[in-house]
Parts: sequence; structure tokens; C-alpha cells
Amino acid sequence: MPSSAGPQAADRWPTGMGLAVFDIDGTLVTGPSTERRLFLALLQAGFLGHGQLLAFGAFAVRHMPAFGRQVFRKNKAYLAGLPAARVTDFVTSWAPPALARSWFGPAVARLREHRQRGDRVVLLVTFALTVAFDLTLAIEVGVVLAAFVFMHRMSTSVSVAAVEEGDAEEEPDARQRLPEGVEMFRFSGPLFFAVANRLDQVLDPIREPPRIFILRLRQVPLIDASGVTALEEFVNRCQKMGTAVILSGLHGQPHAILHQMDFGKHPNLLGLAEGFEEALAMARAALKIEAQPA
Repeated sequence: MPSSAGPQAADRWPTGMGLAVFDIDGTLVTGPSTERRLFLALLQAGFLGHGQLLAFGAFAVRHMPAFGRQVFRKNKAYLAGLPAARVTDFVTSWAPPALARSWFGPAVARLREHRQRGDRVVLLVTFALTVAFDLTLAIEVGVVLAAFVFMHRMSTSVSVAAVEEGDAEEEPDARQRLPEGVEMFRFSGPLFFAVANRLDQVLDPIREPPRIFILRLRQVPLIDASGVTALEEFVNRCQKMGTAVILSGLHGQPHAILHQMDFGKHPNLLGLAEGFEEALAMARAALKIEAQPA
């Protein structure tokens, strides 16, 4: 979805997640089926090979007795085996120009209205309290409401995702260079009390605990005390699973506050790495694996 029309596409598909489908045909998009257009675009771009087409056909044959003609609407098997990062990047660049003329105007206007509603609520409540009581009370309540609106917007900008092969926001070969038994996720956005529980979701989709877990925090601009507590609980949970942790990419305020709180002395923390290369070296050293020649 283009940024002018609503929230952007998800950062990446988390490990263990099969597929998330949002039906926008007939509500946000008019005209031919969006999925049909995407299928043809993927086919023309060379994403769909014999394996994907065979999976698509096999799904249709298997479930045709149960769903009839509706089976093609439920059939997402053509995505089988495709790298999530490459498909996400392709769809992100394909969707805006492909759907630009198909957005349903009233629905888009309603989304924009919902986005601005928080500001309107703060303005109207402040105005009403000023008239009914006094300016001091109105400002106090307005500041509190504005803080809640701000926290909500900040929380929606946070994402946690596995680093996939070809991830545009990481080193091109980062996934391939990870030794066996090492997993890597990326946390993006401020790590504060309103989103601290997001770290609990990182380990949920992982079926077999890795020996070492690298958590990329390069895109975390700030961490508060609740965020540090959430990190500590995350490291403790990993320790119970037999998984050591490396925090990578810390800079500025996040690095300073973790250093101030002696977080680097946690017994299950292998270290605070400046970047991916240092984190990879720490993991190899812990696993006693010699560095591969460049």
C-alpha cells in the first residue's frame, strides 16, 4: 500500500509465519483482482518457476472437492519456496504504480480521517476544558492525551523480524554467512515501555532454540529503563533455553544506557557488538569456528 494511502508493507515475514493475507479488493482497491495482478507480475518478473506452478496446481486439485471454484481464491501455493525478502522488495516497488489508479477514494479518505482523529480529539478536548473550566486544566489534560497519541503512533512504527537472505537493510550475504546454530533477528524502532513486550514475540516462532542469538539493534534510536528490563528478560529467557545472546549495532543513547546499567556483564550475554562483522566473529569464537576466507 502506498504511504499516501495508509501503512506501509510489513518489514519482513517472521520465521514460522506461513502467510498473512489482507483482502482489500472491493474495499480499498477497485477493478480486477489485486492478487491476480500480482500473480501475473510475479510470473512476468521471473519469480514463479516450475516448482511454484506445480505447487499451485497441486493445491487446486487437492482442495477442489471441498472449495469448488473458490479454491483459486484460497490458493497461495504459488509463493512456496520464494525468498521473503526479495518478494517483499518487489511487491513494495510494484504496488504503488500498479494500484495508483485503483484506490477507492472514499475508503482512502476514511483512513486519513482515522489517522488525524487523535489530533482532533486532543484539540477538541483542550478547547472544551478551556471553555468549561480553565486554561491550566485544559493544558494538563491536553498534554496527557497528546502523550498517549504519540506513544500509540510510536508503537505502530516498531517491528521485529528475522533477517532473511537478500535483506535490503542488512549485509547482502548476512544470512548465508551465519554459522549453523546461529539465528539473527532485527528490532526496528524505539524500545520503550509501550512496546517492550514485542521482544517476547521474538522467540515464539522459533521451533528449535539456536545456540547463539544475534539481536540487531542498529535501527533502535532510544531505549528507556523498561526497554532495558525487557532486554534483560529476553536474555534470561534465552539462557533458560540454552541460547547465548549477542546484541549488535548499538549506538548513541541505547549503547550509553546499557553501558551505564552494566548490561554487558550479564552472564548469558556474549557481548555488545558494534556491527554485523563483530557479532559474527563473536559467534564464531563462541562456537570455536575458524573464520572463512573472504
